[in-house]
Amino acid sequence: MNSRFAAALIISYALFLLLPLFCQLMGLNVLINGGTLILFLLVPMILAGITSGTLTEGPKSSPIPPVIGGLAAFFTAYILLGYFPDTLSGTFTYIYYSIQYFVGVFVSGCIAMIFSFLRKSEEQRGIKEKEVVKTIPESDTVKCPYCGREVPADSIFCPLCGGKIREESET
Repeated sequence: MNSRFAAALIISYALFLLLPLFCQLMGLNVLINGGTLILFLLVPMILAGITSGTLTEGPKSSPIPPVIGGLAAFFTAYILLGYFPDTLSGTFTYIYYSIQYFVGVFVSGCIAMIFSFLRKSEEQRGIKEKEVVKTIPESDTVKCPYCGREVPADSIFCPLCGGKIREESET
């Protein structure tokens, strides 16, 4: 397991565990209905998805850290609730033992996959642009006055933007 994957896993776990635990310990034991619970879970869900999608290597591995982190947070909450039933009740119990929590964990994995696909497509676009520039030798180029890109010196029109670079010479 590489370090970026491990970091995404730890961050996802912390996000799914610490926000509800913090709210419980701060005394935010307000009555939470299903809609409020989804809003409450949006923060860890989105942040875990973005973190995992950005840190992991590819789209296949990106949904794994938020799902494992969310499930590990659930089991940690279960264990903590066994040791501290009086301290950790109410909101803490209601968050982890709801269908919304598990939906949030798996939606976080989907968000991670989307961000991973977006990051990969941006990297591929950057590679393609670099390849275009690399195919033209530096010494045989001129700068296009319209788009500023390097183009072959013998070009009459810029192959990238179509702007006229020089007049046609009669031979």
